[in-house]
Amino acid sequence: MRGMRRLFRGKSFFRLFPRAVNVGEPRADGKKCILCGKCEKVCATKALRIDKENRKWYIYPGNCIKCFRCINICPKNAIKIIP
Repeated sequence: MRGMRRLFRGKSFFRLFPRAVNVGEPRADGKKCILCGKCEKVCATKALRIDKENRKWYIYPGNCIKCFRCINICPKNAIKIIP
């Protein structure tokens, strides 16, 4: 994390990568999800949280940098980016 801070020191991510702003919002399909937690572990900004007890998803779109790690790691393709 320290390396990332040095890399982006005083710079906005969206100023560096403007195309990422208009990609869309992450959405999760609760019916497909098996609550494995892989997406939550790979999320660099902790924009995704899973409450396994209540089977609920919490996605914070403002924190998402659209790196698509969660989409690529999901074994059931339960996460989509909705424009």
